[in-house]
Amino acid sequence: MTSSKHISFNILPNILRETRPWHWRLQIVHELHPVVNAAFKLTDPKDYQQLCMEWPHTSVSDVTRLAFTPDDRAGVADRQTVTTVGKYLTRHFPALPDHSVRDLVAKYATASTFSVSSAIEDIVAAAQDGPPSCMQWTESEVDYAGHHPYEAYDPKYGWAIAVRRDGNSINGRALVMEREGRKYFVRTFQRPRSASQRYSEVDEQLNQWLTAQGYEHLGGWANEKLAYLESSDRNYDFVAPYIDGHTQNVDEDYQDGHRCLCITDDGVFKCTDTNGGYTEIGGCTCEDCGRRVSEDETRGVGYHNDRSVGECCIDEYTLAVGRRGEEYWVPNNEAVECDGEYYDSQYTSDNNIVCLHDGEYASIDDAICIESQGEWYRTDDDAIVEDHNDEWQMRDDCVELENGDWALSDDAWCCEASGEYYLSDDVDPVTIHGMTFHPDASAEDIAEAIKDKTGQENLFVGAVQAEVAVDSVTGESVHLMRGLSGMTRLVPESRVAFFKLANWTLVDTPIVTAYPHANSVYETL
Repeated sequence: MTSSKHISFNILPNILRETRPWHWRLQIVHELHPVVNAAFKLTDPKDYQQLCMEWPHTSVSDVTRLAFTPDDRAGVADRQTVTTVGKYLTRHFPALPDHSVRDLVAKYATASTFSVSSAIEDIVAAAQDGPPSCMQWTESEVDYAGHHPYEAYDPKYGWAIAVRRDGNSINGRALVMEREGRKYFVRTFQRPRSASQRYSEVDEQLNQWLTAQGYEHLGGWANEKLAYLESSDRNYDFVAPYIDGHTQNVDEDYQDGHRCLCITDDGVFKCTDTNGGYTEIGGCTCEDCGRRVSEDETRGVGYHNDRSVGECCIDEYTLAVGRRGEEYWVPNNEAVECDGEYYDSQYTSDNNIVCLHDGEYASIDDAICIESQGEWYRTDDDAIVEDHNDEWQMRDDCVELENGDWALSDDAWCCEASGEYYLSDDVDPVTIHGMTFHPDASAEDIAEAIKDKTGQENLFVGAVQAEVAVDSVTGESVHLMRGLSGMTRLVPESRVAFFKLANWTLVDTPIVTAYPHANSVYETL
């Protein structure tokens, strides 16, 4: 039974660390020797305060002996006295019977050796040959599962095994983690003194040794990785060890391209079975990669949401608007972007989206279909124009008319005197010397255009007007006349009198003759 004095003893370390810095340092570096705690269960010490002041702990130089700090002067100097466990017990626990002292010495003052190994063979051997546990398997059990569960503690993820040996016997073991400069362990196992005792207790000696080596004592293995070992047992996908500590669930994961398990509180597999299996907690399978994931981490993809995909693969999908304007996940290569929104490429028409000539997409309200090309263009695309019939055409197929409208090149002609275009349906051109001119073009402009093209000069000479020109179709003479505005035009003989009444006058004309083989009405000589 624990006495009231023992309860008070538990408060003393807090008092001493506040009044004596050296004592606080000892408490941090060394745990109280386990033999003291064991002796407390049998009887009270002679002086609780002195015992606590000395802070007995396992000697660093010899783990079979005990070290203590006799007084304040020694504490300040960080100087400890080393003695045997038996002598110390006799001095502080005089009421202990001799046989109890012998038992405590045998248990806590052994000449054990300690070591740490990161070889997978040593990790498995410590489980098989060390203190008894549920992870000690027969050869047939290993063959049935395909792996020993402790093979999951792959050293490439930072796992190692610490053991305490007495001779050739592994009497203590502990999994340890050494990764990214951090060292810690969760639990130690000690071989029981009685053969009838099935499972192990905490190994205090190994605890103290690990602490002295710089290992922290933590409560679980959260966020550490385990190797993914495919199971031969058809009831399970992988072989799992019994995980000690407060975090015992795992999730499937990947590291460096290899499948593995991650220890996490949110895992869908609880690893507390002793047969190398696990218990699934509300998990399901990602239909893309086959990984087991939490139901909360899955998304239904496709219009009917009939395919379940985990967070592991959801980056391969895009949330898009599709059939009937509904939103759902589609493969990335089936999603198209339009004005910052994504759409299912198979149902763009449902959402009034069209594919443009350049492969981009636009709202049908912002696009025009060019029938001659069979392709869509944005309405603000410089490659298209609206013609005089309010129809959209390719700019390269059109010309700009003298009034600013556009027309197809085949529907217009160019006056070679002014360089301006006219609709064929609106104005018939006059063809002179194989060149087209507007009927209102001046003689000077016509002559200049012909000169620029042919090099001919002095085309205008005095002549009898009636003999000047003849229409090759009607045979009627034609004359060049100029109005008050300075405009000139060719006028048939029958219309000369009418034009004179309008104050038009005859002007010198180029000498022209109609040839039967000419390609146009007039052929300039």
